[in-house]
Amino acid sequence: MGNSSIYGIPRFYRVTWREGDWQRNNEPRDMAKIAAEPNGTFSGGKVVGDYIVPVAERIPDELLAEKRKRKLGLRIKLRIHPDGVLLGWDLQGPPGTGPNYGKYTMAGGDFQEADIYNGKALRMGWYIHPKTTERIETPF
Repeated sequence: MGNSSIYGIPRFYRVTWREGDWQRNNEPRDMAKIAAEPNGTFSGGKVVGDYIVPVAERIPDELLAEKRKRKLGLRIKLRIHPDGVLLGWDLQGPPGTGPNYGKYTMAGGDFQEADIYNGKALRMGWYIHPKTTERIETPF
């Protein structure tokens, strides 16, 4: 299964993680070899998580329109949860300098991290539980 993209956004990500004695292979990134090896450049250990996460189909059209209009960066985020993989997104911008440089807006998806300043959460984070779909607030 290939990971082609729609307007530069991946159709999906394959997310795997391992336990035990695993290693990252130090071979050159030969794309033909990586395509033939289902786990990319990692080997050994026991695969304990293996998920295909749809991406492009979940990004709202309104977010993409705002990205193009204001020339903002799209940040796609993944978070591993014991019951699956959470997908989140937001826009970063505007480019250059100024009071809003680097600020993130239009967050969406399965989670948003807390807004932390001087060790205190100014805004709690949250995530949608992959199985129960309950929204859970977090201090991170």
